[in-house]
Amino acid sequence: MPSEHAVVDGNTTSCLIPAPSFSLLTNQVVEEKVNKLKANKSSGPDVVSPKLLKLAGKAIVPALTDIFNYNIKRRTVFSSWQTARLTPIFKKDDETDRGNYRPVSLLSVPSKILEAVVNDRLVHHVFRDNQFITERQWAYQRGYSTELLLVHLVEIWRSAVDSGRVVAVTFVDFRKAFDSVCHEILVKKLEYRFGVSGPLLDWIKDYLSGRMQFTVLNGVKSDILPITTGIPQGSVLGPTLFTLFTNDLPAAISEGNLYMYADDTSIYCIGENADVAVAALNNALLEVQRWCIENRLTPHPTKSEAVVLSRQAIIRPLPPILLGSSVLNYVTKSRLLGMSVDDKLSWIPHMLELKKNFSNKLDLLKRSRFLPRKVFLRFDFSVILPSVKYGIVLWGSCTNSDLIKSDKINRLQHLQISSNDFLVSYDVTALFTNVPLRETIQILAKKAVNGK
Repeated sequence: MPSEHAVVDGNTTSCLIPAPSFSLLTNQVVEEKVNKLKANKSSGPDVVSPKLLKLAGKAIVPALTDIFNYNIKRRTVFSSWQTARLTPIFKKDDETDRGNYRPVSLLSVPSKILEAVVNDRLVHHVFRDNQFITERQWAYQRGYSTELLLVHLVEIWRSAVDSGRVVAVTFVDFRKAFDSVCHEILVKKLEYRFGVSGPLLDWIKDYLSGRMQFTVLNGVKSDILPITTGIPQGSVLGPTLFTLFTNDLPAAISEGNLYMYADDTSIYCIGENADVAVAALNNALLEVQRWCIENRLTPHPTKSEAVVLSRQAIIRPLPPILLGSSVLNYVTKSRLLGMSVDDKLSWIPHMLELKKNFSNKLDLLKRSRFLPRKVFLRFDFSVILPSVKYGIVLWGSCTNSDLIKSDKINRLQHLQISSNDFLVSYDVTALFTNVPLRETIQILAKKAVNGK
């Protein structure tokens, strides 16, 4: 952050930060956004589909440009664009528990085009021009990915446990994180910590206020109700605004380290023994709880988990880990950014899951012999191969003895070999033609390490 920024009550003031650009749009900018629309996506409450806009092509661009510029000049959003149709998306666990559904907002497609333009300018101002974002937030930044964050965290943890120390880790889940964002606090942070001011800030204020939502069940439309808090999930601006809202969370803890990828939050503390590591983690969680109270976010203790990483078996009972007044569950493995991390960093549980997933996808591939060759190859390269390669620089480093310990994991190799005749007949990549999976893992791991 530039040194000339004044600080008032711990907040960066925007008085010396150049205001972000919010100039009128050109036809070229709008046309680029229309061309990037995915035709298979759902339409919003106004029933204007992305497919329709793409088919209209250049013919509709001038009209859209005029509509968007009208909003920019007035620093407002059409009220019809502030109404969302909610679609509940099941996440996991009990299907009868409504808390296990994510309320995704289906918004007007034209409004999302304007959101995309606003988002570009906001990201450029915060991430590119001024670099206001914390280094502990890895989402939405160039050159960063979930896989890279996994490697970063795991290598720190591996180094600690290899030296005989203990790592206490908590994966914190927030209750209705996007839906709980306080508009007043968000606007203040945008203005005083990120220098968002002028027409852009006014537009964002109007975008957040006056929002409405409804849902449809069995063809019956519910009442349209107002929304006083939260950022619509399914919007283009939502992830960026939530990232800026939680940008000061990593700096709120003085013990341990906190990393985020969007709302996925991991906190770890390293100690000479389990008691020291857990005590430090409890202090960090106490500071997280204070931040949550100040920012009106609520942690979800029942969906947050704790793992103690150690090379040595911990026989005696571990001290409780507290998040607020709730005691977190100790687990021997937990999901982190799409991978299963176990308390020994052995990756055996992850490979068991991978085997099951890989087997199911191969069975689907075998049943797809009727597909045209081009479609078949696209399915292989876009669905099957990425599922194997993801995180392979981590789990691919398992020793042969680790792999042999589990018959189910060892069968991954035989499963792949038994499918070779089928794959070869379709000339799918030579990567899986004659090379057993274990050797394939080593090849891909070397490529990942060498960046080739």
